Amino acid sequence: MHWLDRILAGPRWVLRGWRRSLLLRVTATTLVLSAVVMMVLGFSLLSRVTNGLLSSKDRIAVGEAAAGLGEAQRLLDAADTGLTTPSASRLVDSVVSALAARAGSPGQFDVLLLSSSEAADAPERGTNLVAVSSVPVALRAAVVSSQRQSWTYSEIRFLDGPGVPGLVVGAPLIVPTVGPYELYYLFPLVQEQQTLDLVRGAVVATGVLLVGLLAFVAWFVTRQVVAPVRAAAQTASRFSEGFLSERVRVKGEDDLAQLAASFNDMAASLQRQIKQLEGLSRVQQRFVSDVSHELRTPLTTIRMAADVMFEDRASFDAPTARAAELLQAQLDRFESLLVDLLEISRFDAGAAVLEADHVDVRELARRVIERAQPLAHRVGIDIRLSDVDPVDGDAAVADAARPGADDARTDEDARFLVNGDARR
Repeated sequence: MHWLDRILAGPRWVLRGWRRSLLLRVTATTLVLSAVVMMVLGFSLLSRVTNGLLSSKDRIAVGEAAAGLGEAQRLLDAADTGLTTPSASRLVDSVVSALAARAGSPGQFDVLLLSSSEAADAPERGTNLVAVSSVPVALRAAVVSSQRQSWTYSEIRFLDGPGVPGLVVGAPLIVPTVGPYELYYLFPLVQEQQTLDLVRGAVVATGVLLVGLLAFVAWFVTRQVVAPVRAAAQTASRFSEGFLSERVRVKGEDDLAQLAASFNDMAASLQRQIKQLEGLSRVQQRFVSDVSHELRTPLTTIRMAADVMFEDRASFDAPTARAAELLQAQLDRFESLLVDLLEISRFDAGAAVLEADHVDVRELARRVIERAQPLAHRVGIDIRLSDVDPVDGDAAVADAARPGADDARTDEDARFLVNGDARR
């Protein structure tokens, strides 16, 4: 499948470039559309030139063939009125020679005089070794059946050389003492073909040059627009990476310059707001740190007094002893809140570090539920922990009960979940 990946790598690269490059899309689209337009215009121009050349050639050829047919018929009629009638061969030769003289030098056309009858002794003549196969069978059938002048385009073949494209014009002719004949004029279209080849080459060369010029103009104009946009994109990318002083270079006073100026104003505004937020964040960090440290001193004093009351709670009456227990629990919670504040200040300062260690989940659960009992009593629910001791000898269960985690943060998360459920 490596060969398939190599084959598909090219189209994928082109498709990726097409999606990512506006310059490529605009230039390629302009190139394709220009090529299509030039092809349509080129075909239209060649069609009009071809039709014009062939129409002119048709008129000249049909007129010449009609004049030659008239002259041939006069020669045959004159020969028929004499005291003696020449032989068929002499009549055919005289007609072909007279018509060949009209062609000039070099000959502008060739002539074929073919018999319409099936007589084997009927003479047939032509000029310049023109092959009889140059006349299409369909044209011969049309001339014989309609007894009128007909013409078509065909290849003129020679017995001693290659064929050339041409126009074949045929008409019926009566040869005295022999019978019906067909007179064919074969006009080569070599000059017209050369003219069309020259025009076609000029159109193709002009079209390629014009398409290339349009593609270059499209590339140049699009680049004038894309280059500032790319610069703005690169500046925005560096700005997002934290380089807040990056700005787009402003050139001129056009729309792109206004876009660059607006982008710079936005970047400056964002830079000011980010600095303000950084200042507020530093104030918040300082406030949290100061509050957490300032509350430590009074909390220590209250903790010492509460510890004394909690140790002597057996000598108190029941309500006072219960109050001492509640005070101890709430002080534990207050200390936990202070620890959380210190953690927040360390996180804000980037000094917090996770201390992963094996945590006894069973002991953690007992500790969390014990601290949640006062809240549970107030809301009237009972929180109990059961089925936490593993079966004797089950080392896998015992190991699963001691995963690796940060003990303080795990304790905090578990307490949050239990207290949240108790409040609901």
